[in-house]
Amino acid sequence: MANITDSLNVDDLGELLSNKSYIEFLHAVSNFHTYSRRNILLIFKQMPHATNVASFDSWKNQHNRTIIRDSKSIRILLPANKIFTGIIE
Repeated sequence: MANITDSLNVDDLGELLSNKSYIEFLHAVSNFHTYSRRNILLIFKQMPHATNVASFDSWKNQHNRTIIRDSKSIRILLPANKIFTGIIE
């Protein structure tokens, strides 16, 4: 997990907003509106023109697609669905 987020700086969003790729980023946000901000940035940094993200099995079974050998994967963080019910100190 550390390898994935190492290249993601806090300044990335500010740098992106001042760059001309802002429209491309807005397109990525519209494609992945159910993903977290961090995952949208990770997807955009790895493959700016991505339109769908799914696991290997999901592409194969649900979308009936095959993966090209040696193709590059997009790495994102899994959502944390754990609910804390106490005070964290």
